[in-house]
Amino acid sequence: YLWAHPESMFFFFQDLVQYALNRNAFAGKAGIRMQRLDIGKVKPSMVLAMTIKDKNGNIVLLKGLELTERHIAILKNRDVKSLIVEGAPMERESVVLDTLLEEVDRRFSTAGSNPVVLKIRDIIKGLLA
Repeated sequence: YLWAHPESMFFFFQDLVQYALNRNAFAGKAGIRMQRLDIGKVKPSMVLAMTIKDKNGNIVLLKGLELTERHIAILKNRDVKSLIVEGAPMERESVVLDTLLEEVDRRFSTAGSNPVVLKIRDIIKGLLA
């Protein structure tokens, strides 16, 4: 179905991108998985995926730094609301994820045994899981 109707493929992938953005998860230039977290969810030992600067452009903490309680306190004192850390998302809404995986299967149901299309389906499901 998807490969026979390019407009359906476009909207399907648009939905996937929107889902990823809503889950605050993405991959950086080097393929390192990252996620944006509210400062209240940040824990010691998490690694900064991006350098943090203050409103004047001064560097507060450098990319690659392993956060400590002291670092987190500094960020809170500087009124940082969220930051980007390395790693896969900490939590998933399993109902939403299950529904999305079912939708992927439904949209690829007409693929039959086409190995290329089935591989694309498996890659999409792997990225979402």
